[in-house]
Amino acid sequence: MLADVRSDRGQGTLLHFTIGNAGPTIARTVRVSGEPPLPVEGSVAEHTEKAMARIAKGMDYLAPGVEHSWSLGRGSKLLEHDLPMRHEVTIMADGPYGPIDSPRSHINLADFC
Repeated sequence: MLADVRSDRGQGTLLHFTIGNAGPTIARTVRVSGEPPLPVEGSVAEHTEKAMARIAKGMDYLAPGVEHSWSLGRGSKLLEHDLPMRHEVTIMADGPYGPIDSPRSHINLADFC
């Protein structure tokens, strides 16, 4: 399982929050949370906030090799606010033999300055 922030491959100014299943089997009841929550801005804010609330409650499954991304907004706007830059993202999921041991991801938005 992975959780990361990535710049948009097409134009580079948008930042996206991405979760994915890098393992060989289906992950079930996938729950993702961030502390503090990742910031969002602009016209995508409402959509992304709804998606974040949904994945905090749990996705039914995530197939092997599949990634989902949600836009956080323009990196320059996200970084100009006096908001926390360091975020700890936790992924919890169940594999075919029980809970998956997923490390916490440490994301520092200042790395995108």
